[in-house]
Amino acid sequence: MWFGTREGLNRYDGYKFKVYKHDPQDPSSISNNYIQKVYEDSKGNLWVGTIGGGLNLYNRAKDNFTAFKSDKKTESSISSNYVNCIKEDKYGVLWVGTTEGLNTLNTETKKFTKYFNEKNNSASISDNNISDFCEDVKGRFWIATFHGGLNLYDRKSKSFKAYRHNDSDKKSIASDHLWRVFSDSKQRLWVAHRGDGLDLFDPAKETFEHFVHSDKNPNSLCNNTIISIADNEGKLWLGTENGGLSIFDYDKKLFTNFHRDDIDNTSLNDNSIHSLYRDKGGDMWLGTFNGGINVYNKKC
Repeated sequence: MWFGTREGLNRYDGYKFKVYKHDPQDPSSISNNYIQKVYEDSKGNLWVGTIGGGLNLYNRAKDNFTAFKSDKKTESSISSNYVNCIKEDKYGVLWVGTTEGLNTLNTETKKFTKYFNEKNNSASISDNNISDFCEDVKGRFWIATFHGGLNLYDRKSKSFKAYRHNDSDKKSIASDHLWRVFSDSKQRLWVAHRGDGLDLFDPAKETFEHFVHSDKNPNSLCNNTIISIADNEGKLWLGTENGGLSIFDYDKKLFTNFHRDDIDNTSLNDNSIHSLYRDKGGDMWLGTFNGGINVYNKKC
């Protein structure tokens, strides 16, 4: 299992950790120690997105890395060295979201195609700072941005449709400031906001249902800034910033919340949950801001 931190990439074999760090004297070392995203594609390639060092491909045979960095003089290079998200779609295209544009990588030629916001083109992507993306069961590709709301990519026209917040429309997306977009096991599309809670998208009506924290309701969302999402047996796990963990049963419209408890050593050890992962055995792994790794074992 691989873990990304701000102090390098960690590989865990079940017994011990091996840490990969940048070595200025070794061009085949990982390009930066600040790891933002780790992703394995359908061919078993491990891609690592960094903050400041671009994109890395792990070479398993040599136990080293090939870096892809932004070069303003090279049209086919990645758009930025600040990588937020990585995802392979059903066509085998590798998408890479950065703070300065959306990219696709041809893994054979190692060339990037870039997409940017164009002020006078409403069919361009609505913002260059890409926070997340996902592909739903129908193959539609959704892109969450930090300042431009939600985008749907049209593969035929290579254009984008934006869903933006509208103050006069209560059923519009809750805000334009998004952290995550996620398609769950029941084919529902969820949008997580920075400060404005959780949205469920209705594709037939193109409207959004909103869920937010309420001090008066202990079974509401624990915090309105959601930074990680996962599906576990049909329930939505939501990691928040300084608010702990919410597990959402949509059918019951019920959030069950978990927080750090200083006198309970089996509770969460940090209330900022930056990553969530369900392994093959059904255990949930939680990566936190300042508490390391938490593991939830459903058998315990």
